[in-house]
Amino acid sequence: MPNIEELEKERALKFEAICALIADELGLGELHTLGESDRALVKAEADEATERWMEHADVATPPKTNLQKLLAEHFELVGQILDLDDQESEG
Repeated sequence: MPNIEELEKERALKFEAICALIADELGLGELHTLGESDRALVKAEADEATERWMEHADVATPPKTNLQKLLAEHFELVGQILDLDDQESEG
């Protein structure tokens, strides 16, 4: 069973993949080539997308787009991290 640190690394990589996809969809190019302002824009868009997904995950239809799939995977990782955190604080 993975630990919180491993799940956090996986979650961070998933968020980075969300950012990369959003950068591409916005026509900004590859994430690692972006300037500070474009990177901030992409991160804000990704933060908003993950928040929106978390708010509506219980009623969301199955993910269809690549972005929805990444958001669903990110949401699942966050849930696993919270569950492990709860277990550790109870134990």
